[in-house]
Amino acid sequence: MWKSFEIALTQAKISGKEKGSGEHVLICIHGYLQDKHLFDRLWEKVPDNWIIVCIDMPLFGRSEWKKKHKPMNKKFLRKMWASFRQRYPNKELNLLGFSMGGKMAMNLVGMVKDPPENVILISPDGISRNVLQNFAMFNPLGKQVLKGFLRFPAPIIYASRFAYRLKLIDRFTHDFMYGNFGSAKLRKALRTYMLVYSGLKVPLKKLQKRTQEHQIKWQIIWGRQDGIISSKGIQRFQKLIPEAQGDFIETGHLVVDLKPKEVRKLLNQFLELKGKDMVSPE
Repeated sequence: MWKSFEIALTQAKISGKEKGSGEHVLICIHGYLQDKHLFDRLWEKVPDNWIIVCIDMPLFGRSEWKKKHKPMNKKFLRKMWASFRQRYPNKELNLLGFSMGGKMAMNLVGMVKDPPENVILISPDGISRNVLQNFAMFNPLGKQVLKGFLRFPAPIIYASRFAYRLKLIDRFTHDFMYGNFGSAKLRKALRTYMLVYSGLKVPLKKLQKRTQEHQIKWQIIWGRQDGIISSKGIQRFQKLIPEAQGDFIETGHLVVDLKPKEVRKLLNQFLELKGKDMVSPE
């Protein structure tokens, strides 16, 4: 059974759950507008000698961000990682991140002095460049355009509906638009999310250096038909870190939800390279 816990930090409260026992810990981080329960279907059974930990990122699930007008920074990431080291002393820490959780995982690797042994990225944000996302979050003009849509959302909602009918965008993108611009409450939440998480920028060159220094092992899993974050990111990542294992699954962005058995099989194969007994896929 899952056991709930909380980690109290100066900048945030982290809500998590864990199950299993052993010397190896896998910390799982979900994506945007999700929570720690995303990975339940992957870990119906816990591998032998492993502790599976799933956390809510700040502002999602039951986790909190206490400084809503300030972006996440290196200091916070280091304190959060230190709290995991303290909670699981003398154990091997590993990371798994999906989508935006993948971006957080890569920032942890780049910022902490004692990075994880193994890192698994599933359809990670930050490797492939999403032009619209970068425009809205980091470009001064893009920020103003987003601000305008947040005040007057009707045009973008109608445009997404029209584009979906013409099959120019997929269902996930259509639902994402409605899930963020559909009400004043949702639009306010989006402004907060974008401000807080604007501090996360993937330091690919730094990851290359840290991998060489600490012999970090990487696995990247991507939906080949991902319409949100291009799966070409696997090739881009492997140019910097050739040893990284890349695997495709025939599906879209929500690979954990849509293909949990295939994801679990790949996770088992990757972790078995360490010679540990893993649960067999169903």
